[in-house]
Amino acid sequence: MGEDLSQKPTSLSPRNLARALGVSESSVKRWVDSGAIEATKTAGGHRKIAVSEAVRYVREHGVSVIHPELLGFDLETRLDASVAGSGEQLKELLIEGKRVEARSLLLSWYLSGNSLANVVDGPLAEAMGEIGKLYLSCGHEGVYIEHRSTEVVAQGLREILATLPSSNPGAVAIGCSVSGDYHTLPTLAVSVVLRSVGIAASSLGANLPLKSLELAIQHYDPRLVWVSISHVTDAVALQDDFAHLIPILEAQDRFLIVGGCNSHLVELPTSPAICRGARMGDLVTFATAVMSGRES
Repeated sequence: MGEDLSQKPTSLSPRNLARALGVSESSVKRWVDSGAIEATKTAGGHRKIAVSEAVRYVREHGVSVIHPELLGFDLETRLDASVAGSGEQLKELLIEGKRVEARSLLLSWYLSGNSLANVVDGPLAEAMGEIGKLYLSCGHEGVYIEHRSTEVVAQGLREILATLPSSNPGAVAIGCSVSGDYHTLPTLAVSVVLRSVGIAASSLGANLPLKSLELAIQHYDPRLVWVSISHVTDAVALQDDFAHLIPILEAQDRFLIVGGCNSHLVELPTSPAICRGARMGDLVTFATAVMSGRES
């Protein structure tokens, strides 16, 4: 499978949304007319519903999706959407190479109204943590499984990202994984989670030196910066880079959140501009406080 994400729909007619949900077109028009679903009208008077608005309605009202491809989701079936204890299920699907089923499970959690922070902190962290152990203990096979699993999960997160509404352009955040850290998934997950709560977040990817991040800060003018640390090649050099970066952030009234499974290996200066976050829930709490003008 694997559609070109650039070709995914951005809006739907009431007829296509009705097909996606397995309901009548008149029901969708009634929801639009009542204000339950927001829609715009074309110059010819035809209703258009943004995919992000359709997904919002599905998530908030627990509506079943019969044809998810019409919403831009590339999956064959909607699976059990409970996140409780489901990390093991995701892990087994990823290890067995069941790409569509694994991605379907991830997307089903989202479509069923679970917050992305809870999904990432819960079953996704559990599954990828166990797969990370294979990376360390099972030689080339473990490396292959970990890389394949990362690609599958990243594709699912990008599919979700494509259906999120426009973010607040005044609430900008950027971030990356540090130099020598080639883990792409943590910083991608941060960007998607922040986008899901209305923050205009952009991940600059993995293996980015903090001195390069300083240049990006001047370009993007973010209120919030995140740094993910899953692997440390030189803790002393990294500490020195943070010691240089943090006064710059303080002087410009910006804030920094540092997380990742090995972030504890790096000592950071004491500063009101810094927050350490162990979970995506911590990130969302800190980010929303920063964007509303409050220090956490």
